Amino acid sequence: MIIKSQKIMKIELFILLLLGISHIFFGPTINLLLSIILFFLFLFTSLENNIVMLFTALPFFNLFTGKIGTTSLYYLYIIIFIFKYFFRSKTINGKKILLFILLILLRLSSADYVALAKWALLISIPIFSYKENFLYKQIPTIVKYFTLSFILSSFIGYYMLQNNLSIYTKSYIYLSENHIVTRFAGLVGDSVFYAQFASILIAANLVLNYYINEFKFNRYIQILIMMTFVILTYSKTGIILIVLAFFLYFILVSLKNGKSKKTILFLFLLLVVSILTVTMGLDFILKNSSNTIINNYLLRFSSADLWTGRNAITNHYVELLSNRWTSLFVAMPYKEYLAPFTTNGISILNKCHNIYIETICAFGMIPTVCMFLWMFVKMLKTIMRKDSRIGILPMILLLASGLSLHGHFEFHYYGILAIALAMLNEKTFEILKSIKS
Repeated sequence: MIIKSQKIMKIELFILLLLGISHIFFGPTINLLLSIILFFLFLFTSLENNIVMLFTALPFFNLFTGKIGTTSLYYLYIIIFIFKYFFRSKTINGKKILLFILLILLRLSSADYVALAKWALLISIPIFSYKENFLYKQIPTIVKYFTLSFILSSFIGYYMLQNNLSIYTKSYIYLSENHIVTRFAGLVGDSVFYAQFASILIAANLVLNYYINEFKFNRYIQILIMMTFVILTYSKTGIILIVLAFFLYFILVSLKNGKSKKTILFLFLLLVVSILTVTMGLDFILKNSSNTIINNYLLRFSSADLWTGRNAITNHYVELLSNRWTSLFVAMPYKEYLAPFTTNGISILNKCHNIYIETICAFGMIPTVCMFLWMFVKMLKTIMRKDSRIGILPMILLLASGLSLHGHFEFHYYGILAIALAMLNEKTFEILKSIKS
C-alpha cells in the first residue's frame, strides 16, 4: 500500500474513534454527521481503498446511525463499493454476477424484501471481492486495520458496558439472585458472535505471523488483547475456537519445520510449558473458585446441558424444513424462520443457532449441499498445497463455530467469511510469501 492509502485508513480509524465517543457523550446529529463524513471518504477514494475501508468499518456497524437500533448507514458504504466495482474495475467477472443473481432468486421465496435487500448488500462483499487483485494483494493491510478497528470497538464497547450503555445484549449469567453478570459483547451486541468475530481475526493474524516476521510481536499483543475481551464474553464457543486455533497453528508450524532441531527443541519446551501451565492453571482455579470470572466459567462449563438447548432448537427447524418440500430448492419464508418458539416453556427463541441448518433455511437443501461441497473442495486443495495449508485456519474456525451459531442474517458474518475465503486463495499466499522474502 502507498503512504497515501495508509493515511486514509488512519483517518478512518480516527473518525471511528470520534463516532464511538459521540455515541457515548453526544447525540444523533453528531453521530450522523460523522457517518456522513465517512460516506464522502468512501466516495472519493479508490476501489482498492474502499475494500480495506469496508472491513475497517465493519466492527462499528451498529454505530453508523443517529440512534443505535435504527438502520445502519454501512449499507451505503457497500453500495459505493459495488458501484466502483462495476464502473472502475478493469475486469468484471460474469460468473460472479450470475451467482449473485442466482442466490437472490433462491431467496425470493423468503418474501421479506427489505431483509432481502440488506442481505444482498452484505453478501456482495465476499462475492465481488473473491479472487480480485484489490483484495488478495491487500490482505496484510486489511487484516491489520480490521484488527485495529475491532480492538478499538472493543474498548469503546467495554466503556459502554461499564457505564450501562451496552448495546442490544441481553445475555447474563445468574450467579445468585442478587449477583447478575452481563456478558461482554463489544459493539457487536451479542457475546457469542463477538467471540466468533474475534476468533476469526485471531486466526487471520496467526496466518500472517506464519509468513510475515515484520510486526510479528505487535500482532501477538493484538491477539492477547482480543483473547482478554473474549474471556469477558463467557462464551464456551469462543474459548474452544481460540484453543483450536492455537492447537492447529502449532501443529502446522511443526509440520512445516519438523526436521529442524530448533523446532524439535521448541516443541519439547512447549509441551513442558503447556503441562506446567495446565497444572498451575487448574491449581489456581481450585484455589480461587470464588473469583467472579472463574466462578462464571465453572458455572458455564459445569452445566448439565453444555449445548444450552441447541439440540431442541435444531429439531424445531428440521421439523419446519421437513414439512415444506420447497425447502429442497429455495428459502423458507423469512417470517416462518423468525417465528418465535420455545423449547422449554420459558425462553422465547427465533434463530436456529446452527449455520448448516440456517443455510438450508436461507437457500434450500440442494443449494446448501452444493455450497458446502465447494467449500470443502477449496479447503482440500489448500491442504494439498503444503506451503499454504495454514490458510485453512480461519475457515476451520468459521465452520466449527457454525455448529452452535447461525450467521447469514448477522451484519458481521459475510465480512469474516470473505477473510476466510481469501485465506484459501493461492494468490494470497504468493503475496504473503513474497513479503517474507
